[in-house]
Amino acid sequence: MKKRVLSIFIMALLITQLASCGFHRGHRKEYKTPTRQAEELQTKIMDCFVNKDKETLKGFFSKYTLEQCPEIEEQMEEAFSFLDGSIVSYDAPDGDEAGSYDDKSYSADTDHILTDRGTEYRIVFIGNLTCLEDDSKVGVLYIKIADMTEVDPYTVEDWSEYIKYIGTGY
Repeated sequence: MKKRVLSIFIMALLITQLASCGFHRGHRKEYKTPTRQAEELQTKIMDCFVNKDKETLKGFFSKYTLEQCPEIEEQMEEAFSFLDGSIVSYDAPDGDEAGSYDDKSYSADTDHILTDRGTEYRIVFIGNLTCLEDDSKVGVLYIKIADMTEVDPYTVEDWSEYIKYIGTGY
């Protein structure tokens, strides 16, 4: 009799567990790696450059960056003007991550950004996904736009005339 009661109890427990797993499976949020999150953010950043959308772009920056860089809107204008023409195509973003769970940095870049005037660019962002020390540093720290039209990246010594920055931390 004890074996039978124990068997019924175990079966009921298994059925309950299986039913609850099946119910919750469809309601769980999909986990995204920090690298995937960086790539998704880079896609949104590229949309901002295509549409010259300063307000949305500004929203990606950390509170720290916005406080340290009051001229960020002017930097965005300069960056949009730096692009010669309208963006017509670009590669898929390539993301990366570094650090621990508590202090995770992430970045992504988009290469071969081509404009309707035949110019080529690269856009990179660097940011913090988490920052235990100071949560105001969570978000984009800076974006770098590089004119790659006539540049051999392996031979250029002074990049200053080929690069524009938005934000701080560079």
